[in-house]
Amino acid sequence: MNRFKLDISRKTGFATLWMATDESPCGYAPLIGWSNIHSLKEFAEMLLDMYRHSLRESERVKKTSDCILQDVFGDNKFSEGDKNVY
Repeated sequence: MNRFKLDISRKTGFATLWMATDESPCGYAPLIGWSNIHSLKEFAEMLLDMYRHSLRESERVKKTSDCILQDVFGDNKFSEGDKNVY
């Protein structure tokens, strides 16, 4: 698991996201920066929206696959004349 840190300059308001690395003398390398905290907030909200959409999509796929499995392996009633070959 990667380590991250977020720095915000009190003087300029510039926000920087850093990731831990062995190659950097300070132990962290800059990944991305924002001109102010509001831009950082917009970026974080975008990431959260993407995450929520992914969760909803995963849940939709799970429900669909559960319905298919229920149709195939559930308690289906056979019509008269059909035989259960199992």
